[in-house]
Amino acid sequence: MNELAWVVSSIVQEVRNQDIEDNTLIVFTSDNGPQLEYCEEGGDPGIFRGGKTNSFEGGYRVPLISYWPGVIEPGVSHEIFSALDLLPTFIDLAGGHLADDREYDGMNNVNALLGKGPSSRDFVMFYNRDVLFAVRFGDYKVHFFTQDDRPSQYFGRLCQPFVYPMTIFFYCDEKDVSLECVHYHDPPLIFNLQADPTESYMLDASLYTELLDRIQNLVKNHERTIVRAPPLMDENSDDTTPCCNIMEECICNWP
Repeated sequence: MNELAWVVSSIVQEVRNQDIEDNTLIVFTSDNGPQLEYCEEGGDPGIFRGGKTNSFEGGYRVPLISYWPGVIEPGVSHEIFSALDLLPTFIDLAGGHLADDREYDGMNNVNALLGKGPSSRDFVMFYNRDVLFAVRFGDYKVHFFTQDDRPSQYFGRLCQPFVYPMTIFFYCDEKDVSLECVHYHDPPLIFNLQADPTESYMLDASLYTELLDRIQNLVKNHERTIVRAPPLMDENSDDTTPCCNIMEECICNWP
């Protein structure tokens, strides 16, 4: 935390030193929740369930702090905002325009980011790699697939001090429900995040057929916009990896 505070404060101070604070939007956020396999080094989801790679709120709900003196008033917002919205929102704030020859996952959500009005989006799709695990629509979260919800005691048995975790769950994402860690739900699990942010109390799906129909239509419309492409993460190189045996400990380097 000390290092994080130092990095952020250094950036903010440099903006002030350059005398551009009043014309600079600073955004602080994270790409995912804590990676529980790292135990004490992995972070804490607080009241939320799950962690990184998991479709529960502990895996996806993260802080987003926006700071712009004279433009953004101090306060707290509960509007839905996705990191995917940052690109179109920044382009709009800069006076630019998105190219119209492609589909964008994000939306221009400038009002929500600046605290000026309601969010442009009322839904979020939750993927694990290329598998749609869950959808949030308004206050409701619907899970089609879930990973095992392992308690902290489980991860505690896998931890080793100062080395890579003994197991990771990045690839627990297949629709093959024979995999021990993946569960298919029919009907889907439904939670009201406003009343139950910990996703502890499942709602009776038979009472929410209209909600499920609307979400299925959202998914169909969303899937029509998807353009399949090779995953950029597959184009990796060991040249950028500092250790050649990270699954055990960092004691050697690549040539």
